[in-house]
Amino acid sequence: FGSDVDEESTADKAFVEAAGWGGPNIWFTRVPEPKTAKNRMHFDLRAPGSLADEVARLEQLGAGVAVRLEHHTIMRDPEGNEFCVEPGPAGE
Repeated sequence: FGSDVDEESTADKAFVEAAGWGGPNIWFTRVPEPKTAKNRMHFDLRAPGSLADEVARLEQLGAGVAVRLEHHTIMRDPEGNEFCVEPGPAGE
């Protein structure tokens, strides 16, 4: 988002506000119950560079590849929540 996590964020709640007005802002809140069905929210991320480099970076942060498709990769965070990584401006 072009910003840092809010300084008052904790492991149970975090807020990220985009730099400037009109950008995306998002709250992350930990809930006590485990995931039991589909994700409550699904993110599609665009790679700032090559798709392969972004997938590798996310793997180093703890995500895992679920499915590699021709035009995007489906990944899972350490808790099993799925998200997609798509090509960004680099177009790879």
